[in-house]
Amino acid sequence: MASASIGRWGALQGSINGWDQKPFDRSLAEYIKVSKRTVRQIVITKLYFIARKAIWFTRKADIYSIHQRLGGMVKVDRLTKKGKVVKRRVLQLPSSTSQPAPLAVLILMRRWADAGKGNPFKGQSRRAGAVAMAKATRKFIGASIKSVAFIKSCWLPSVRKLAPEADKKGQPQVDISNATEVGRPKGDAILPTSEAAPVGSIVNMANSKHDLRGAVTRFATDGLLQAFSDEAASMDQYVEEHMKPDADKFNQENR
Repeated sequence: MASASIGRWGALQGSINGWDQKPFDRSLAEYIKVSKRTVRQIVITKLYFIARKAIWFTRKADIYSIHQRLGGMVKVDRLTKKGKVVKRRVLQLPSSTSQPAPLAVLILMRRWADAGKGNPFKGQSRRAGAVAMAKATRKFIGASIKSVAFIKSCWLPSVRKLAPEADKKGQPQVDISNATEVGRPKGDAILPTSEAAPVGSIVNMANSKHDLRGAVTRFATDGLLQAFSDEAASMDQYVEEHMKPDADKFNQENR
C-alpha cells in the first residue's frame, strides 16, 4: 500500500520510506502565499493532481525494468528439421555472475520453500522439471507485468473522489483510459473537512500475493514520488510567474 497526506504545512509522510518531503513542503508553503484559493481548496486540488499524475508515472514505471530483472518472452528464429526458418516465442531469463540462477527462478524457489511446497523438479525427470519450471516462470513474469496496470487502477478512486471539488480550470482532461478497475475499488481519498483542519489523504491499497514480493508497493511508491516531485515543480513555476511582474518592476525602479 502507498499513501500520503498533505495539509497547511506541507506533506505529512505516509507509508513512503525514505521520502524527503522538504522540497514539496517549501513549494506548497510558497504556493499558499500567492494562491487565491483557500487552503482547503489547495489541498484538494493538489491531492487530485498528485493522484492523477501517479497514474501517468506508474504507467511509465517498470514493464521494461521487470523484463530487465526477471526476463520475458522474446521472438527468435528457429530452424526446423526440414530446414525451414520459423519464428518462435521463447522464455529468456537474464543471468548474473553473482547469482546461481536467474532471479525469477530464485524467487519462485524461495516462495515454494516458504510455503512448504516442492519445486517442479522433485519427482520428475530433468526435462519434465525444466518444462514445468519454464511454465511457472512465464506465469510469474506475466503476473508481474499485469500488476503495473493493476497499480494504476488503484489510484482511480482517489481521482474520482477528489475531482468534483478540485479546481481543474485550464487543465487538460485526465486520461485514465488505460487504468481500468477490476472488482472492488482498491484506493481512496480523504478530503479535508474544514479550513480549520485542511488535511487530506490519498491511498493506493494495491496488494497482490501473486506478484513479486514488494514490487506492487515499490512501483506504486515510485509513481507517487514522481507525482509529488512534478507537482512541486508546477507550484514553483506558478509562484515564479506570479512574482515576475513585481520583480520586473523592482528591477526597473532600481536601475
